[in-house]
Amino acid sequence: PHNFIRKLKFKAFLPFIIIFALVTGIEIWGEQLYHGEGGQTLILFCSKPLLMPILMVLLVRTTHLRTSFDKLIFAGFVFAWIGDVLLMFNSDDLFVFGLAAFLICHILYIIAFVKNIRSSGHKSSLVNRIILALLPIFYLIVLYTYLYPYIVNDPKNQPFLIPVTVNAITIVTMSLFALWRFGSSNRNSTILVIVGAFIFMISDSLIALNKFVSP
Repeated sequence: PHNFIRKLKFKAFLPFIIIFALVTGIEIWGEQLYHGEGGQTLILFCSKPLLMPILMVLLVRTTHLRTSFDKLIFAGFVFAWIGDVLLMFNSDDLFVFGLAAFLICHILYIIAFVKNIRSSGHKSSLVNRIILALLPIFYLIVLYTYLYPYIVNDPKNQPFLIPVTVNAITIVTMSLFALWRFGSSNRNSTILVIVGAFIFMISDSLIALNKFVSP
């Protein structure tokens, strides 16, 4: 499980960071055009589908998908890409399928993290796990409390209550296991995974806010 981080050479890693940052910036610009002026979606449609493939290429180049951990993360990337593409379209039906794709993505990450923790033999104390869990759970409570009225009080949004709830619980669970990997893997791997998990949480939160609060 450590191969992905251990084999990264900064000179090889840097171009991917630059490309990913540029595409992300363009994608954010496309999102603003899409929501701000309505219909200007070409930039968004050209940039957003590129984000996860960049990470897929990086993962394959650095690990060659040798371990089950690498394969599970790669499969998660694939479903994250499917979710990204489906959520680009302003369709309630596709939104549900997009949530389903992200749900599978997070479950794959959870399986990878659990296997990593078990195979390492590291056992964190219950107190440490509870402390690490406080921030993600607090974040979930605050966000869900804020979103709940917008979902249940709008007949158009009510069918999404269960899918959104399940997805929110799953992504927080994924974040918990990312935090609980601390001590089970090398420091760089743990930090990058935790950062990625919290980026996923923030990204999914923005999707929910754009969908239900300020569509």
